[in-house]
Amino acid sequence: AKHYASSDIKAAAESLVSLWGQLSAASADKGLKLREAADQQQFARESNDFDSWLRETEAVLRSDDLGKDFATVTYLLKKLQLLENDIQVHGTLLLRLGDQGRALVSRGHFNAKSIERQLRSLEERFSGLSGLVEERRSHLQASQDVHQFFRDIEDESQWIREHLVVAASPDVGSSLTSVHNLQKRHDAFEMELTNKKLRIKDIGLQANQLVSTGNFASDAIQLQNRQLQSSWKNLLA
Repeated sequence: AKHYASSDIKAAAESLVSLWGQLSAASADKGLKLREAADQQQFARESNDFDSWLRETEAVLRSDDLGKDFATVTYLLKKLQLLENDIQVHGTLLLRLGDQGRALVSRGHFNAKSIERQLRSLEERFSGLSGLVEERRSHLQASQDVHQFFRDIEDESQWIREHLVVAASPDVGSSLTSVHNLQKRHDAFEMELTNKKLRIKDIGLQANQLVSTGNFASDAIQLQNRQLQSSWKNLLA
């Protein structure tokens, strides 16, 4: 027999099914938004970490520290090589971050424009690192050339100072043996002068080359070269 309230029961059941459907849809939508929010938080966290690394790297590459001597410049060049390796590693991280961000955008993420903007900024800045690296390397190599030049200048200047003292000595020998020894030392000195003449000339050419490239230390290079050439002339006089 038909229940006296069957129509009410049917209506209640249909209402319950409808409510359940609405609840399920709302729950699914809520779950999707929560997953999107979690994905964006992860993207934002990794993006911020990458941004921090970028700022530190850009600061290092824009540093005006070119080293105080040959050893420190060489150390800075080695550090630059290590930084280049780190940049390559972060290039891989940025590719993964880009895939992650674009996946969020393609799914219609509610904050898609912000994600695209942040990702574009990171990629553009990362792309600019290669130019900064080359500029930094060029400056450091120029500095290394200068400090090598100054070291060579000092070596030759020291040799000239030592031999100026010998050349100015009034000792002409007091016996045949001593005269003979002095003559041998003088002959050896004449041979050294021939070799040094070529070296001093090379340094002068190197100075001109460094100056012609617009080296940042051109004034100091010219000054030290003039002083060396003057000392050399004094030794020959």
